[in-house]
Amino acid sequence: VIAVHYDVHVFTETTILTNLGTHTFISQGRQVLDEGWQVVWKNPNSKEKEEDQKVQKLPIVQKGQSIDVEKVSFQKGKTKPPTVYTEGQLITLMKTAGKFVEDPEVDTDFNGVGT
Repeated sequence: VIAVHYDVHVFTETTILTNLGTHTFISQGRQVLDEGWQVVWKNPNSKEKEEDQKVQKLPIVQKGQSIDVEKVSFQKGKTKPPTVYTEGQLITLMKTAGKFVEDPEVDTDFNGVGT
């Protein structure tokens, strides 16, 4: 309830596409300009804090700029599939389909998908 009285959370997000031969690499970075309401929601034990510390600042580059590749490395890992919905969760999702659509072009005159 207190968070609604705080300012908006403001950040810039940058995406850099780097072409190296036939491969395209995506680098993403985010810089927080104003913590805003997230000051209230910060959990010191959350995994988000660990992930934020792993984020590297992106260099300042210009569109079309050529770069020299000094080092290429990769990180081996496994992705985790999304959790499986229970029957009850599926019914709830079907009943509330379209509830959070923000695009005014999308017709949201429907409530759910026939449930």
